[in-house]
Amino acid sequence: MNKVYLLFGLLSSVAIFAPDVRADISLPSEKITFVHTLHTHLFSEVYLSPPSFSERQEIKVAQVCWITDTEDCGGADFVGTDLEGGTPPDVLPPGGGGGDNSCIEMGFTKTSCPSGYKPNKYCPLNNKYFAECIPDCPSDYKTCEPPLKGVGEVCGNGLYKDCCTPTCPAEYQYTLGSIPDGYEADGEPCKSCDGDLYKIKEKDCTGYLDCGEMGCEDGASTCQSGNTTLCSECEPCPNLGTESECPPCMVCTYEECSNLYIITADYCDCKIGDILYSDRSCSPDVISDKTPIGVVFDEENRLAIALDTEKKLWSDKYLDVPSLPNITTESEAIADWQGKNNTRLVLEYCKEIGRSCPAFEYVNSYKTEGTLAGDWYLPALGELNAIYQNKDVLDTALGKIGRTELPSHWYWSSSEGSNEEAWGMAFYDGGSVYYGYKQFWTSYVRPVLAF
Repeated sequence: MNKVYLLFGLLSSVAIFAPDVRADISLPSEKITFVHTLHTHLFSEVYLSPPSFSERQEIKVAQVCWITDTEDCGGADFVGTDLEGGTPPDVLPPGGGGGDNSCIEMGFTKTSCPSGYKPNKYCPLNNKYFAECIPDCPSDYKTCEPPLKGVGEVCGNGLYKDCCTPTCPAEYQYTLGSIPDGYEADGEPCKSCDGDLYKIKEKDCTGYLDCGEMGCEDGASTCQSGNTTLCSECEPCPNLGTESECPPCMVCTYEECSNLYIITADYCDCKIGDILYSDRSCSPDVISDKTPIGVVFDEENRLAIALDTEKKLWSDKYLDVPSLPNITTESEAIADWQGKNNTRLVLEYCKEIGRSCPAFEYVNSYKTEGTLAGDWYLPALGELNAIYQNKDVLDTALGKIGRTELPSHWYWSSSEGSNEEAWGMAFYDGGSVYYGYKQFWTSYVRPVLAF
């Protein structure tokens, strides 16, 4: 076995190697260039005075960089070598290669990379070998976390140019090209795997007017918002109004430019048993696109019962409303049709003395679509009697709209009898009239509306 002698200078970082190897070289007088043959070092050229060697010896003088212990073998003292990244080293053994086993022993075991990857950390002995493969992806590629899916070809270990959503929420159903007239995209798109999808909203037409029947003035610009065409200018007032005020049983449109009403519907001809709708129209039939709120029991005075009822006390204590007459006979009580006024007077007095009057509070708070709290009242005995006399017709109408019949039970009226008693009626046995104790008898209360 040949021996190699090493001599290290303590200050110069120069090592001299004298291996017993075969080499036929002639030394120049001023400069000797050495190329490494040891696989664990990189060497740089140095200047020497030519010594004398036998034909079967050579001398190597090198700056030594231990590639296993240092991060940087660059600089002025060492040849340019890039071990990190995709540039192979430019210093190779004589002949441009070799060192296969040495590279593998050092951990440089790879010779190729899969699609989307590139070599990294080349073997300094042979650039055919390298240590690892790293993703060869543009910097803007990203990972798509579930439930998102990657768009296009995968790069490296699951990186994509963009991500998409397999299923967007139901309101995201329009592409930019499919948004209907009068609408516009509402916010950012949902990145569907089939393309960007948008939810929509009515187009913003700020500054445009809804001219209704008057229409746009000639030459005015328009803006479609939803299903409505708006105008930059409206036609002058067409003066279609004919009424100074809308009759009670009519439906009208107020024309601001003429200060008159245009009658658009006539519901004056309401019959007992007709269904009353929230727009104050009447019909014996169920109208699917209208909301029923009552049933007509008096066509002359245009009165209707509510669709709901509850059982209540007249008052929680005995009381005598000073502004209400104490009616002492049945005939006088049947003649009382002042339910609206009675209800108002009782509520005012109960509030004044701090007492609860449950029957009156219930009807006063009752409301429906098209009506407000305070529109309904507790009928006087004369009005309650009219309801009972038409009970069969009213029950039929209530059945048409899926409501229960009027219960055959005791009902309160707003007609007062005395400090202790008020008038009521039994909706059975021929409509018996009774004189009930206000604070003890819990009877049915049916709100009434004048429409």
